Amino acid sequence: MNLFVQEAMIDRNFAAGVDSSLVVRRSAHDTGYPDGSVDAVYARYFPIQFDEFIIDVTGGRASIELLAAEICRVLRPGGEVAFHCSSCDQDSLSRTFAASGLVGVRVVNGIVIGMKP
Repeated sequence: MNLFVQEAMIDRNFAAGVDSSLVVRRSAHDTGYPDGSVDAVYARYFPIQFDEFIIDVTGGRASIELLAAEICRVLRPGGEVAFHCSSCDQDSLSRTFAASGLVGVRVVNGIVIGMKP
């Protein structure tokens, strides 16, 4: 199991200099958004630690399946996901996204992409 977890992995100041109305801080596995309310989910250098969990800003851990299920839940039909994870097995992430109900899941230039049917 990969337990490489460091405080430095979560940059609490990542949004400095960004319009605050564009930044939403929520747990990746429990966003609070309504079903089908999001057009797209994009992540760049998202800190997913395979074996099987993600770490949120509070240090809490959740399974990658919960993350995928939340993405699928909040996406509208036809909504897209594109994830560049900094430390994960892209094939495993692809399989997890597909198992959550996303379609057309594939890896393109190191980015896992898919769509909600």
